[in-house]
Amino acid sequence: MRGVQTPAWIASWGKNLLLAMVAVRLPAAAMEVALRCLPKFRPLPRIFPGQFGNHPQNSYLTEDAVIGWRLKPNRRFGRGGIYRSNSQGFRSEREFDPSPQIPKVVLAGDSFTFGMGVSGGAAFGSLLEKRLRGTAVYHLGIPGFGLDQMWLTLRHYGLPLHPRLAIVVFISGISPEARKHTGHGRVSTSRHSSCSGANWLR
Repeated sequence: MRGVQTPAWIASWGKNLLLAMVAVRLPAAAMEVALRCLPKFRPLPRIFPGQFGNHPQNSYLTEDAVIGWRLKPNRRFGRGGIYRSNSQGFRSEREFDPSPQIPKVVLAGDSFTFGMGVSGGAAFGSLLEKRLRGTAVYHLGIPGFGLDQMWLTLRHYGLPLHPRLAIVVFISGISPEARKHTGHGRVSTSRHSSCSGANWLR
């Protein structure tokens, strides 16, 4: 019996498709290798809970058994000493007062909430406090945090401060990374009223 031969047009189409895939993938792979060889474009290393016990490049962080890491207490760091940590290990020029009589808002999040690259007065939490006269706004944001760590920070450090409003701040781009690469705890969400912040603080 004679074998079934593949039509010439199918063989030609398959060959052209293979060449097109090679033409696209090969330059992309070469560019990936070239970029990884340049220090400026190397991917940032993964950050995980417990990594910063004695990290030489991040001497301002210390281990935390609950949330992974936080700031070393009572330190000034950053260029020009623009960052200051309080005794609780969060960015603040003052201590956090848990007294229920003080109206307060707590912010949990990552480096955006922390205010990376800006002075304490320019962080959005400080700007919010200026608008909410008579209300304290406490920053609990820590650089590198995933959603699970934000939730744990709020649960173990934020809620004991008896805030009238708790805000977890994150950007949508970190959600897949947080779900995939962080496992320090489970994210728990709940529904809240959609009333304005002013009503919460009354």
